[in-house]
Amino acid sequence: MRASEFVLLLNGVQSKGEHKYIACCPAHDDHDPSLSVTDHHDRILVKCWAGCDALSVVNSLGLTLGDLFHEKHDYTPPHAFARAEMSEKSAVKTRIEKAKTYLAIATAALKRGEQITEKEIHYCRKAKAFLQSHGAI
Repeated sequence: MRASEFVLLLNGVQSKGEHKYIACCPAHDDHDPSLSVTDHHDRILVKCWAGCDALSVVNSLGLTLGDLFHEKHDYTPPHAFARAEMSEKSAVKTRIEKAKTYLAIATAALKRGEQITEKEIHYCRKAKAFLQSHGAI
């Protein structure tokens, strides 16, 4: 995408020279154009002088940071990978705790002489396999 295409998505656009524009920022309630849009080498630079970051600007338009490149990129900022990895680790940790709890409850029931159903046995086997695959038992 080029700056000339990008500004078609904006309001209050004014040309400020070749491949340079100002417009109302879509990331906040802007009535006095505060967003600079410029083609620069292989990408579009966006700068909201009211303080919105580029990610907020493109997200408010339903775009990604990759859309700011002239040639389509699958651009994900490095911190997003770290967040995704942390989220995945947290989800696995939660599943491990749930599997351990389920097995503890089933084991306690069996020790009390209670019967457990085939479905519960199936879940116990699944929980045990999950825990083994993650080195939790």
